[in-house]
Amino acid sequence: MRGTGIVAKCQRQLTNVVTLSTGRAIAATLRGIRMINVFTPSGTARRAEREDIYNVVLTHLLQDASTHILLAGDFKCVLHPSDTNRHYRTSRALTEIIRGMALTDARTQSPVRPSYTHYTSNGASRLDRFYVT
Repeated sequence: MRGTGIVAKCQRQLTNVVTLSTGRAIAATLRGIRMINVFTPSGTARRAEREDIYNVVLTHLLQDASTHILLAGDFKCVLHPSDTNRHYRTSRALTEIIRGMALTDARTQSPVRPSYTHYTSNGASRLDRFYVT
C-alpha cells in the first residue's frame, strides 16, 4: 500500500487541495504555505515514471504555489553526494525544480555523523527530504 498525506492541526482548513488518484502526491495550501508531499516509485525500471512525476505532476502542483513552499517526500534519488555512502542516481528534473524554485534542503548532513532514511546491504542513503523556500 502506498500513499501520501498531509496532517495539520489548526482551526483553519486546508485549501486548494489536489490529490493524485495513484496516491503518489498530495498538495494543499495552509496560511499561504503551499505544502506538497510526494512518494515516487523506486527502482531502475520505474525511473521514467519517477521523472514524469517530477516533470509533469510536481510542476503542475507547484503552479499554484505562493512564495512559501514546503516540498516533502520520498524522492527515491539523491541530489547531493553527502546524502549517501554509495553510488547514487540523481534526477535532472528534480534538481531543476529545486534550483528553479530556489528551495533549500531543510536538513544539512553532518559530515561527521550523517543520517540516512534508506538502508540496504550495499549502503545507505537519505531519500526522504524536506525542501523549503
